[in-house]
Amino acid sequence: MLIGWHWPVSVENEAKWIESSRDDKLNKRFAIIADDGNHIGNIGIYGIDWVSRQCGFGLFIGDAKYRGKGYANDASKVLLDFVFSELGMNRVWVYVLVSNEPSKKHFERLGFSAEGILKQHNHRGGEFTDVHVMGLLKGELIK
Repeated sequence: MLIGWHWPVSVENEAKWIESSRDDKLNKRFAIIADDGNHIGNIGIYGIDWVSRQCGFGLFIGDAKYRGKGYANDASKVLLDFVFSELGMNRVWVYVLVSNEPSKKHFERLGFSAEGILKQHNHRGGEFTDVHVMGLLKGELIK
């Protein structure tokens, strides 16, 4: 899952960031749209390593009323299938806060497995927290 921003972002700066990311060859981001047409979250790959054929993965469903409805699962499967079959990646990795058990379970259901823990890797709310590193190899995606 995406670990998230730690500071406020202005609408102007957000628009500049979106525009600059269009041609980004190392990071690709997409909107997740609910059946009712609402933009409920984002999903993407980042840190694409075209030589080693691996990249990071993240997603976020912002409004809690859309969580647990299958949107994250569907979006993840579509993007991961694309990453392996069209982009030719061999490995995808994700960082998950140790406190985020629902996210960890989400990735396990997709076939991700634990690779390790990054100690005090994230700073949030005045405290450091550990992060799970999980990985998925081509052919391991559970459809």
